[in-house]
Amino acid sequence: MVRQLQPWFANISKRQVKSPKVYLRDSGILHRLLGIDDHDALDSHPKVGASLEGFVVEQIATIVHPAPMYFWRTQQGAELDVYVEIAGRRVGIEVKRTSAPKHTPSIRHAMADLELHHLIVAYPGSRAICSGAPRHRDADRRTARCSRCTAVRPTCRQVAVEGERHPLPGLIRSLTP
Repeated sequence: MVRQLQPWFANISKRQVKSPKVYLRDSGILHRLLGIDDHDALDSHPKVGASLEGFVVEQIATIVHPAPMYFWRTQQGAELDVYVEIAGRRVGIEVKRTSAPKHTPSIRHAMADLELHHLIVAYPGSRAICSGAPRHRDADRRTARCSRCTAVRPTCRQVAVEGERHPLPGLIRSLTP
């Protein structure tokens, strides 16, 4: 009924949040408890982002099981919605409730501080957008250093999670050797 994500503690100089995040595993039950009866009510509700995040977390959990999932957040406000290690690779997943997600300072901090191998931005768009994997378009091709995130060559991808078929399961499975 409830999924609890424990925080990931990285050995960095920043103070990190240590309390867990809690999600209702069934977004339909969440919507009912919040009095959301239709799609229009969901779109205008202040918890729509949390609902989407819970849905994506649950989808990821079924894909990466039995690997443990975590979240990461500093007391300064940098946050990563899901952190998981897949075949020894550090993967970060950020859920955004916007039709045109961008690299936020929070994402840049997570990529640099956690030294992610892969970053996936899941958003409720109508199409999958690949920002140029294995480098995104702002990465210098010689050094693989990104001018936007100052991280050294993590694979950065944005995927749509709306519609009948979305690439999130295949994308996460593709990270395993």
